[in-house]
Amino acid sequence: MHEITVTSTFTASHAIALPGGKQEPMHDHDWQVEITVSSNQLDEFDMVMDFHQLKNLLDSAVSNLAGQCLNHVKPFDTARIYPTAERIVELLAGTIINRLPEHVALQSVQVTESPCCRATWRAK
Repeated sequence: MHEITVTSTFTASHAIALPGGKQEPMHDHDWQVEITVSSNQLDEFDMVMDFHQLKNLLDSAVSNLAGQCLNHVKPFDTARIYPTAERIVELLAGTIINRLPEHVALQSVQVTESPCCRATWRAK
């Protein structure tokens, strides 16, 4: 199996609920996103897929979040779903997974909101 990985960064704000019922103040992050895809076979150009094509898919997925207050972006615009790193990575995985070539599988998506805080979605 072969894997390739691309990264992207976007800036967006959010506020989430904290233990004890408090809500943190709205604040910005420079979110770093990393996606890894794989394939058991290489394409006609001997690649999993073109890096630029994968980067464009990732950039397209994050473009809806960039510069936004994530609390006002679907599905986070309801009081029931907070834009936590875990939910953001889940949203990005769901956006990207169906846009990949047929022979390519999404393996993981990681979102880093600060140097010591990262959430990961992995394929089952």
